[in-house]
Amino acid sequence: MTDLTSRLVSLMESLGFSQVKDSTKKHLRFKLETELAGSIGILSDDKGRLLLYPDCQTMSELAKTTYSLKMELHHARAIEAGYSVKKVALQLRNEIKKQDISQWWPPDKEQDENIIPESVTQFLQTLLTGDFKCTKPSEKVKRLATSFGSDLVFAVTAGNVKPAKHILLPFAVKS
Repeated sequence: MTDLTSRLVSLMESLGFSQVKDSTKKHLRFKLETELAGSIGILSDDKGRLLLYPDCQTMSELAKTTYSLKMELHHARAIEAGYSVKKVALQLRNEIKKQDISQWWPPDKEQDENIIPESVTQFLQTLLTGDFKCTKPSEKVKRLATSFGSDLVFAVTAGNVKPAKHILLPFAVKS
């Protein structure tokens, strides 16, 4: 109601009224109910705000409108979630692609850690632990994040960057 009251005051001031009586502000709901008695309904929600609805609509029409708005909101949230996932995927891809990696032989653990961008490692650790601020991941989580990160780097760069496991694994399998 305060929003409606402030709108009334600003409207009155724009029309040239310098002062709006406190009684006008205070009894705005009563005046609305008496003036628009047959055309609107007013009820309070659980937060103390007043909700206005047209009396000309039946309860079933209001229920249908509410349901369609809920479905529209649910659909919009689903689209937003899908957009966020795609945005994160593109950001991680760009992080992997923009690296300037020099590889040497024989590969070692340090080279593997430098191949995987920090953002990819953080993403994978968060994904694996479910903890937004994963400060001390376990050895298993570190190992899995490195393994998945190596696979991501290899796949995103189309095999141009080869993490240690992609170089050493064929030699172990072949011999």
